[in-house]
Amino acid sequence: MLLIKMNNQDFSQAQRQSWRGLILFFSISLKNIIKALWPAIILLLLKQNSLDDSQLYLIWFAIAFLFLLIVANTVMYFMNFYFYIKESELIIEKGFFKKVKIIIPLDKIQSINTKQSILQQLLKVVSLEIDTAGSSQKEAKFISLNRETAERLQGLLSEYKGSKYETPESQLSESSIHEKTILKLNFWDLFKIGLSENHLKSLLVIYLFLSGIYQQLKDLFSNRIEDATNQAGGILENSGAVFITVLLIISLLLLIAFSVFMVILRYYNLQFTRQENAFLLKSGLLNKKDILLPYSKIQLISWNSNPIRKLMDFVSVHITQASNIDLNKKQAIIIPGCNKTHLERIKNEIFINLQDESWTTHKSHNMFFIRLWVIRIFILSILLILIIPDYWETYIFVCFWIIISGVFTYFSYKKRFLKISKNYLQISKGCIGKELSMMSNYKVQMLKLNQNFFQKRRKTATVTIYTSGSKKLIIPYLQENIAYDLYNYLLFVTESTERNWM
Repeated sequence: MLLIKMNNQDFSQAQRQSWRGLILFFSISLKNIIKALWPAIILLLLKQNSLDDSQLYLIWFAIAFLFLLIVANTVMYFMNFYFYIKESELIIEKGFFKKVKIIIPLDKIQSINTKQSILQQLLKVVSLEIDTAGSSQKEAKFISLNRETAERLQGLLSEYKGSKYETPESQLSESSIHEKTILKLNFWDLFKIGLSENHLKSLLVIYLFLSGIYQQLKDLFSNRIEDATNQAGGILENSGAVFITVLLIISLLLLIAFSVFMVILRYYNLQFTRQENAFLLKSGLLNKKDILLPYSKIQLISWNSNPIRKLMDFVSVHITQASNIDLNKKQAIIIPGCNKTHLERIKNEIFINLQDESWTTHKSHNMFFIRLWVIRIFILSILLILIIPDYWETYIFVCFWIIISGVFTYFSYKKRFLKISKNYLQISKGCIGKELSMMSNYKVQMLKLNQNFFQKRRKTATVTIYTSGSKKLIIPYLQENIAYDLYNYLLFVTESTERNWM
């Protein structure tokens, strides 16, 4: 029986969010309007001297009327939003013109996470988001709960899930009784992570942002924007090599600084702890986020590195949970900077008695190397020869590409292997970097064994493992007998186990 009364707070009684939410609701509505109308607002500010008094009065009247509408909508929305728990169901009632009633069975809840923006920090309230199985949207979202209320509601719902889906792992582990800190990242850790980030991705983000602003302003100030663009282009054309080199170095440093800044914003004060029935990840500076991950939802963990991270001796860890594709991307558990000690702690907390496992390693057949190399050669080489066949440089580049692609393909082949034990499975892949994934054998959702004409001749096969965490693991070109043994063993484990896996 679910206890719906915690610390003198009775969730069986209908209650509203915190009154501070009035300010938050109003700011959200105002932000959405400004976001939609900001070009017109800028134009109005620049053109106000050319407007007569009647036009100004009309504009100010429209602004005042819009302001009153936002205030009225905020108050009505807040006053008509209720939530309570009744008979193992979370019930939400909202709306004033159109009444909406949402009923969420507690046993369908997949995750309960909290977030806190900078405004919510000032108002001392938090957001609480509830996801359920089979939905790509947030089933319930409270944006203005007191911290105490949010923690009690989160704890109550997690307690229900823990008692409903308790796993043998949580029963066997002695460390699950008390909260245990697995790792914390300090400022120096975040700085190193920022240096190892994909700076091309940061460049793309900056470009898309500036491009959006440019297009908006171009529609309003086309002549001025074009003049400024032409002047900037003229300065670059007339500049010397030294100026351009200095400009590129400064741009690179700013790009690295932007990557470091974004990492600090997202992962500031990151803490990964283990509680009684779940893991808890806390991180964020301006937007704080608390993600609660029940043990039973963990499908697999992956850790990857690139040359810079390998030099700094740390990896990035991703924990995949059971959910659909959209939610899994939004609620990804990412720990960007783990050294070897941190990684071993995480693996030992998630996988019980891992050190006692006996592992067998299997590599892909050498035909995987040949097939991958041939594909990489032909795709680019044929395109170049068809498009620009009359230049001798094309054929030199093709020869050069054959050698380079061979080197990269060899790295991919060497890093592709499978390790399996009685209870766990580990798969490695990569080229310049390396990614390893590990999961419990009984958490396989679906298996597929493929064997094309060429594989039959070479007696090889490809096994694909699907998980409920929207991620699939591919083991290409295994020896035929090993592929069938793997397929049959994993199928036997998944069908015979009585353990809950999500």
